[in-house]
Formats: sequence, C-alpha cells, structure tokens
Amino acid sequence: TPCAAVMAGLAAAPDSQRPSLAERLCDFLEPREVVYPSSEYGEHSKLKVICARSALLLGMKKDNENAIRIGRKTVLEKDVVLRGDLQRISVGAYCFIGQRAVLRPSWIPGREAEDQPLRCQWSKMTIGSHVVIGEDTVVEAFAVGSFVKIGDGCILGKHCMVKDCCLLLPGAVLPPFMVVPPFSIVAGNPARVVAELPESAADEYRSASEALCRSCKFVRT
Repeated sequence: TPCAAVMAGLAAAPDSQRPSLAERLCDFLEPREVVYPSSEYGEHSKLKVICARSALLLGMKKDNENAIRIGRKTVLEKDVVLRGDLQRISVGAYCFIGQRAVLRPSWIPGREAEDQPLRCQWSKMTIGSHVVIGEDTVVEAFAVGSFVKIGDGCILGKHCMVKDCCLLLPGAVLPPFMVVPPFSIVAGNPARVVAELPESAADEYRSASEALCRSCKFVRT
C-alpha cells in the first residue's frame, strides 16, 4: 500500500530486547507481538492503557485528576514525559508514544489584568486518536489531529497545529505557530510540506495504529 511504503521511512534506534518501532510499523497490519511485563509496565484495567513505570506523568494527583486524559488502548513506552502539571493534556484512543518522547504544553506571555506583570499562560494540548509519536520526539504543539504519524527525533514547536492525516518524517523541526494542512508529508529543519498523502491514508493509518496497539501484550510476571 502507498502508506506502508511511506511509513517504512520512520527510523528508530535499535533495541536488543524488542523490535524497533520502525520494524513494527513496516509490518503494517500484522506487526509482531511484543510483551510488556508487569515488572516494567502497568495496565489500566478498564481502558487497557499500557504505561511504563518509568514514564513521568506530572499532574496526576488526586486534586488534579483531569490534568492528563488518555484514551483506551493507548501505549506509553519507557521514559515518556507528559507535563500535565503545566496545563491539561488530552490523548485520544489507539495512540502509541515512543520511548523518551516529551509532551509539554506551549505558552505565551500574558497579563490577567493591565496592572499585572507578564506571566506564562499555558495552553491546553490535544492529541487526537490513532496517533503514533516516535522516540525522542518533543511535542509542544497546541493540537495534533487524528491519523498522524510523527517520526523519531521530531520537534513540534510552540502552538503548532498538525491537522488530520499527516506524516512527519524523522528529524522534522516545526517552527512555532506552524500549521500543517491535512494529508501532508512534512520533512526538514525548518520543516516544510514536501508531498501529499493519498486519500486512503486515513483508513490505513487507523488500521495500522490499532494493529500496533493490539500487538502490545501486557503480561503479569
């Protein structure tokens, strides 16, 4: 399929313990099963969210329960950081967040009143469903749509918007306030649109992300 060929370009660092994210994406609709042991990962019993014990989800306290919202069947790998202590972060269903990825809400300087000093005003971050975020990627975007693949080592600058059904190739650096149109393939530093995805990409990305998340098997050890 055309999208399968494009996704093969999502490179990931080698891992002696398990296949890389790139290898699993190349398998497309039949990614190999990977075991997530309870010694290193936890699972939400109802939502079936798998989260590494080394992941840092800041803001997940009893007095701030809605700081981070995660949809069902989503996977958070090792050393992921979600800065829900700054502002609310919402992640949709069937998302996969690779190792060492950082989701940090963006901010702009502002005043609560004219006679008040400038302060950081943090914006809520929304990540759609069926989104794959590569390893070592930093996301400070205002919003990322659904059916989006973000390669390893990407940087999404403050207040970026990535519309539905996009592919960000590894190492892409989106400058602040960039808006990526639907069905775009983005690459480079600074990033630019280099090609377009076919209309069938949305259905293929949906199937691929669901297959990827289903291949993650939580096992109690």
